Amino acid sequence: MRKTSATAYFFARYLTEHLKVPVGILVSAWGGTPAEVWTPAEIVEKDEILSKNKLKDYPWWPIKPGVLYNQMIHPLVPYQIAGCIWYQGESNHENAPSYARLVSKMVERPGEKISDGTFRSIMCRLRLIRTERRTTPRLCCVNSRNSCWGR
Repeated sequence: MRKTSATAYFFARYLTEHLKVPVGILVSAWGGTPAEVWTPAEIVEKDEILSKNKLKDYPWWPIKPGVLYNQMIHPLVPYQIAGCIWYQGESNHENAPSYARLVSKMVERPGEKISDGTFRSIMCRLRLIRTERRTTPRLCCVNSRNSCWGR
């Protein structure tokens, strides 16, 4: 497990414990990449708001919409997948006002093509918990009911 996502591992462990079924993990990740590269290009390009977002050009990650969707998500479409977790956000800080729109469109697409229509997605982020003594990062995964799990 040393070279996989800790978020994915602990989420799968949580599901296994609570649902009493085995949960497999497929990790498609490239740290530091913006959400546009994980979204099919036609979704970004045809959307009136998203198509206006300009991404900074960095030498260490791609910025072309859809490029990582095509390479790392679309090949998973033939498999029976129940859902995904999306753990990202910092790379989109310059386009924060349209980020929620982008993510909702991004996770809709695989769900249309994968499984039998029961595909679920959950967005995970680090959140700071402030107490009198200290500030602690906490993993917070938000689902459609806006509930949060984590420690």
